[in-house]
Amino acid sequence: MMNEISQFTKFLLCEETNFKETTGTNLNNVEYKKLNSPIAMKIQEKRELGKQFQQHLEGSDVAKKYYEDNSEYKRGYAKLASTGLEKDPAMCRFFSPDNMQDVEISKNGTQYTFLSKDQRTLGKCDVEKHILKVYTFEPDNYLNPLINQEYKKKSDGTWPDPDKNQTLLPNYTIDINNGKHMIKTDVLGRKYNQIDKLDLSSNSVRDNVAQVNSKELLNGYDKDQGGHTCAASLGGIRESINYTPMNSYVNEQGDIRKNEREATGYLKEGKSVVQETNFIYNNKDGVGGKYRPISYERILTVDGKTMDMVSIDNPYKDASGKSVSFGAAFNSDHYINEANYDHKQAKFHIQEAEYYTKQGKIDKVNQELKSAEEWSKKEEDEIKSSIEAKRKDNI
Repeated sequence: MMNEISQFTKFLLCEETNFKETTGTNLNNVEYKKLNSPIAMKIQEKRELGKQFQQHLEGSDVAKKYYEDNSEYKRGYAKLASTGLEKDPAMCRFFSPDNMQDVEISKNGTQYTFLSKDQRTLGKCDVEKHILKVYTFEPDNYLNPLINQEYKKKSDGTWPDPDKNQTLLPNYTIDINNGKHMIKTDVLGRKYNQIDKLDLSSNSVRDNVAQVNSKELLNGYDKDQGGHTCAASLGGIRESINYTPMNSYVNEQGDIRKNEREATGYLKEGKSVVQETNFIYNNKDGVGGKYRPISYERILTVDGKTMDMVSIDNPYKDASGKSVSFGAAFNSDHYINEANYDHKQAKFHIQEAEYYTKQGKIDKVNQELKSAEEWSKKEEDEIKSSIEAKRKDNI
């Protein structure tokens, strides 16, 4: 309190003893406001923000669930206050980590520009089209927080639950460095597709913290590594968006490594190479769960010619050190989990269609309905697979 009184007296250009005689030692908020002091205004702003946040939670079941799961969500809301983005629960959760607190935000219609503390342009976002364009800063040792969210271990030594945090915006297209890397995310914020324009990079660098972050936060096993989707030697970026928890053998000696060598050979021949990766997940909780890919699909396009797709399993190592494939373990419950996930995706696109209907954007409505139909078809297929798996189990 003495520190605050000293600030007040300095602001009011009066003696501290006279000020204390006038106000008493128990300075209250009403007197702060009467004096129109900077501190009083700060208290009032904080109080108003608290009220707005409570109204936000009361008006959104999704926001309330986020906050119940993760108290840090409130920091994201405070960060976005008065930008319009604070109304979006996913954005609030996205902006909650420590390394997002210094990001500056400016708005122009539905377009937002994100700047670093030293005024670098980190990226631009169109919240209506769900497109985030970001930039990296090689060879500078500077990681872009928009694609490299940093989470710390909790006090008990464990990592945060990915269901209660968020490393990527859900249902977004993320354009990195003007189309060099294109990433699409699903309703959980997991990347399900990544397209990279490869080159023989002279800036072959990696970031150990980002690699560990991706392994630990995204349900990785102890013996996993943070594996590059696009290798550093092929122009891959070092932010955590480019890593997934990966079986160490697959990463260092297996089909991923073999595929990278093949791409390197084509590039050395002077050919253009585009690499596409699809990510296949289960929907389990905990270690080895729904944020760790169980397999990858890799497709190379060389000088415009698309090569055969390569399916790459991402097994885990059991207690004996033996690699165990997920493919052999698919049962009825697995397919039911997949069907439930597909149902959520279909529901999301129907909600988006309803939103665009209110805005009269017919093209967007049709696009969302088409996506909903595709996810519903996947749901039907998973249910059929579940029935077939159950039949086999009973034989």
